[in-house]
Amino acid sequence: SGEIVEVNRDCGVVEEGSSEVPIGLEKIVEDPYEGGWIVVLEVEGDLSSELKDLMSPEDYLKYLKEGH
Repeated sequence: SGEIVEVNRDCGVVEEGSSEVPIGLEKIVEDPYEGGWIVVLEVEGDLSSELKDLMSPEDYLKYLKEGH
């Protein structure tokens, strides 16, 4: 759970505080690196289980090793 606060121009325009997701944002899950899309989220609480579901096992382990 969280709030989208910024999406780069390739994904469309999202106003700060908006809960709307621009068309095409689902492609981030399909291949986040091919298109170079970045989403910035503002989150609260412990999101470990949610992040684990969204990230590849390698990226999640890297995230944990970085001290998050």
